[in-house]
Amino acid sequence: MAVTPGVYFLVTTLIPVLFCPPLVYWSVVSVTPGVLVCVYLFSLPVCLSAASWLRRIKVALAARRLGARVAGRADGVLPWNIDLLVQGITINKSDYLGDPILGAFKLAGGTDTCSLEILGDDRLLTMNPDNIKKVLATDFENYRKGSLFNGIMEAMLGVGVFNSDGEMWQFHRKMTRPFFSKERVTDLILYERMAATALQKMQERFDAGLAVDFQVGSIMGLHARFTLDAASEFLLGASVNSLDPPLPMPHNVPNSAAHSEFSSTPSTRFARAFATAQVTLLSRLELGNIWPLAEIRRHKLQAPMAEIRAFIDPIVRNAMNKRKADGTKDEKTLLGHLLDVTGDMKVIVDETLNILIAGRDTTASLLTFVCYCLAMHPEVLRRLRQEILETVGNVRAPSYDQLRSMKYLRAVLNETLRLFPPVPFNMRETINETTWCDDSGRKIYVPPNTRLVYSVLNVHRSETYWGPDAYIYDPDRWLDSRVQRYTSNPFTFIPFNAGPRICLGQQFAYHETSFFVVRFLQRFEHIELAPESQPPQTRIPEKWKDPSVGSPLNKRRPLEQCLMRSHLTMYADGGLWIRAKQVEPVEAM
Repeated sequence: MAVTPGVYFLVTTLIPVLFCPPLVYWSVVSVTPGVLVCVYLFSLPVCLSAASWLRRIKVALAARRLGARVAGRADGVLPWNIDLLVQGITINKSDYLGDPILGAFKLAGGTDTCSLEILGDDRLLTMNPDNIKKVLATDFENYRKGSLFNGIMEAMLGVGVFNSDGEMWQFHRKMTRPFFSKERVTDLILYERMAATALQKMQERFDAGLAVDFQVGSIMGLHARFTLDAASEFLLGASVNSLDPPLPMPHNVPNSAAHSEFSSTPSTRFARAFATAQVTLLSRLELGNIWPLAEIRRHKLQAPMAEIRAFIDPIVRNAMNKRKADGTKDEKTLLGHLLDVTGDMKVIVDETLNILIAGRDTTASLLTFVCYCLAMHPEVLRRLRQEILETVGNVRAPSYDQLRSMKYLRAVLNETLRLFPPVPFNMRETINETTWCDDSGRKIYVPPNTRLVYSVLNVHRSETYWGPDAYIYDPDRWLDSRVQRYTSNPFTFIPFNAGPRICLGQQFAYHETSFFVVRFLQRFEHIELAPESQPPQTRIPEKWKDPSVGSPLNKRRPLEQCLMRSHLTMYADGGLWIRAKQVEPVEAM
């Protein structure tokens, strides 16, 4: 029986730290067990506090040496910020996405960069584009994913491109970059086949008078299925076929759970396991260094990863065997490309899973929130649909050149990415000490081996960088003079990251999303949200509607009509349920 992460953590870390010191002390000093227990219980908080203050003194001296200041600290009410830890873990209950980070900045004095210590583990938070620029580009070599991120992700991502640093990252990046050429990411035949299936399923539900779930937080949602099928065929040459089972039924339909049951085939088991694994990774990230304590009884990734490997391994093995047997090469898939570079099964599987997550999740998130914004802004939908009809017509599939020529379509996508970036938060770890700056331009000391969290979401919504109407959805800001003013610093808009680690699948996401939106609006002329179809626990909390509750920096919250959450990417909790009105049949244009 394999040792769980929790048991391993207890044996190798927690038990030695908690029990070795008193045992040694008891063996040297003759005291009664009762006295020893009292001294020990009192010494634990004293030692933790002493270690924290020693670190602060060390950081202060190092900052003075470099002519910098120490970052403002976000301190809660309870010792070691236990209250802030609890708030972070329970954010998914009622808080608005991004509010906890804004709360930390407020506790630190209203700055855009601060230090936050949880149980002795210090990290820096920032929403300053100049600091993010250093992390992602100008000082790139001094930052890595870090041991915490690597340890949490290793069970799913292995040593793939998103979970590696240094030479290993360079190897994976060089290995996969050639695959994402223009010819491959513009495979409109693949998009058309997947979109036709998805739109037909939607139409059947609408004809029955039912809402459809566009959710990405679960593989049950339509866009999550569409993007997973497209990504799996694009990368593996074998679709997961998650669009085959029936779509989920609205919550307000009797026996909706029974009607929504997902069929048990190898591909659908893979799809469900894929979603489960990502939720588990989120839980680990929320707990930080103590994540193994939540997995004492069982390894939560073991079962879903077994299903994932049961689906992928035979595909990879068959391709490898075929290559060895007759030398057949498949130049159309990532799998075929990887076989040209390496014969290592683990490297191929790890890299495929890394790219599959990126290819599916970012696109699914973008598609979901494009639909959300169009439903909330019918005037934008009408204008976008008019551009589509004038450029493509109402029947034919769009060409690559037509997709590129639609300026308002790209503005709609960019504005959606600004307000709802697929990866709202990201993290790195320093290698050597360095300096950042605060919002007033003063230098801030950044210690070595320090975890960093940068908030893309809060940068994208900041009035400092996007003007007083930053919280408003307005695609025209990408078409008029404002775009030059607001994007003069390219690090104020980084939905696909930036620098050497910029997302390889950026154009894949733009093209796939653009194609689906065009085909969708050729068939449907009106969208509206159907919140009554969501489970009650995932509907908007009443306190969100009150602008006086929560951070005054976040004016967007009272406008929302869906519950935004994030695992590795942003999604609509409980689903994004919509109804759509089909266009009346007309002659082809």
